[in-house]
Amino acid sequence: MRSYVVFLVLVFLWVCPAQVLAADFEWTLNWQNGQLLTETVVSSDPDLVSPEGGWEKTAPNTFSRQTEGWAAYNQLSDKLPIVAKTKDYLAVKVTKITLDSAAYQEGTTFYELTRDGSGQIKIEVPGLIMKAQPAIKSQWSQGFTATWNTGPQAQSEEYRFDMIAITIEILPSIISLLVIGWGIIWMVYRRQVKRMERLIDARYSLDKVVPVEIPNMEQIEAAPSDNDEKTKNI
Repeated sequence: MRSYVVFLVLVFLWVCPAQVLAADFEWTLNWQNGQLLTETVVSSDPDLVSPEGGWEKTAPNTFSRQTEGWAAYNQLSDKLPIVAKTKDYLAVKVTKITLDSAAYQEGTTFYELTRDGSGQIKIEVPGLIMKAQPAIKSQWSQGFTATWNTGPQAQSEEYRFDMIAITIEILPSIISLLVIGWGIIWMVYRRQVKRMERLIDARYSLDKVVPVEIPNMEQIEAAPSDNDEKTKNI
């Protein structure tokens, strides 16, 4: 039975090797902390990977490269047909990835891979994936990855990439937490100081002190002394 299955697989590969071997590919974009983008392309046909894309061959059918940040990635001529725009909100960054039709040109790696074949596009995010259409989002325990299944050009009117991801910068987050913490401590301290000032003012206010009249020199001279009183009594 096992030999029969192996025979069928060999016959299938012999009848349609181009459709099976040359069509399948996997393109993974690993978005690491620090905005470093590491790409890996696995294809059964190495000739489909553009030699002008800056790819490094790490295995017979595997190519990889690294790009510093989305701003540099958007300027590449040989890339996924996507464009990323990032907005900074203090320590939080919101990145929106959409389709870049201008990057889908003949001669690029993605164009050649999808000319007659189908495969998978994976984007691994160091944060939360808020939206990924029409991709499949991985489970929490599997990390944060969005996977798109792509078909041949003849079967796809237009490739759609639409994703929103939220990332948190560690160092700015720590600084922000420290600033907020010190701010809260200062507010609590000032509130306690003002409370003590009100208590002291309420208890030792000068308004509650009974005024004492201090006689002037004329009143002192006019007032009878004790000796005068003794003389009169004698």
